[in-house]
Amino acid sequence: MKLTQRQAYKLAYARARKRAKANRRKWLQALRSGKYKQARDTLARDDNGTACAPEDGTSFCCLGVAALVCGFSDRGQPGSQLLQRSCAVLGLTTGDALRLAERNDDKRQRFKTIADAIEKLPLDIYQL
Repeated sequence: MKLTQRQAYKLAYARARKRAKANRRKWLQALRSGKYKQARDTLARDDNGTACAPEDGTSFCCLGVAALVCGFSDRGQPGSQLLQRSCAVLGLTTGDALRLAERNDDKRQRFKTIADAIEKLPLDIYQL
């Protein structure tokens, strides 16, 4: 049976929502786990304190933890593309992601506090 355009859209929407919820759940669990050392002003830093891709890092910002546990990387991507990808994967608006980075970098909030704020954000999957 062939799907109508409306049915195909509803199916894609449901799948995207399910994927974003699962990714967000993994992200929240990771932020609260105590397993990740917090970094500021970059997605990740290596042992020397140098900015690096999340998969090479030993400390992370809140969005760097998301990149690591949800499997998207900034390797070879301009920052704007990574921001769009992270928003799509996590069900965030661009504004949400920027405010989370501000909480991490400028307000110096701990991961557990940031996780509490993330839980209050609605899923936004219209950017897909």
